[in-house]
Formats: sequence, structure tokens, C-alpha cells
Amino acid sequence: LQYHQFHALGLLIAGLVAARLPASRWIIAAGTLMVLGTLLFSGNLYLRSLADFHALHALIPFGGGAFILAWLALAIGVLKK
Repeated sequence: LQYHQFHALGLLIAGLVAARLPASRWIIAAGTLMVLGTLLFSGNLYLRSLADFHALHALIPFGGGAFILAWLALAIGVLKK
């Protein structure tokens, strides 16, 4: 739940940056990767704990990687502008 909260805040930050700065593919990529990371990482953990569904556990590291790439893309997008 904590990772989901942090990255929901990051997604809000990406949206605010996208609204303030001219369109940047880095910022758009950051938002897309945060949504993807939330679905793959947090969504998978929710499925495991709430529905006892363990078939997709191999996707969790990809969600974590999407989170890391999202923060990097957000930083690059902000620094380039």
C-alpha cells in the first residue's frame, strides 16, 4: 500500500508538471510508466493478498522496474525543461 501511495503522488506530480511545461515525451512516459508500475506491482500484490491469486507473481519485478524508470523519466523531463 505504501508503494501505491508514493507512486500515486508521483503520478499527480507528473500530471502537474505536464500541465505547466510544454508537452514532453519524457513526462508522458513517466506518467505511463507510473500507471503501468501500479498495475503490475501494486495490482499484482492486491490480487495475491485479496483474491489468493498467485499466477502472475513473476510480473512484480517488471512493475518495480517501471516505477524506477518512471522516476528517471520524470527527472529527465524536468531537467530538460
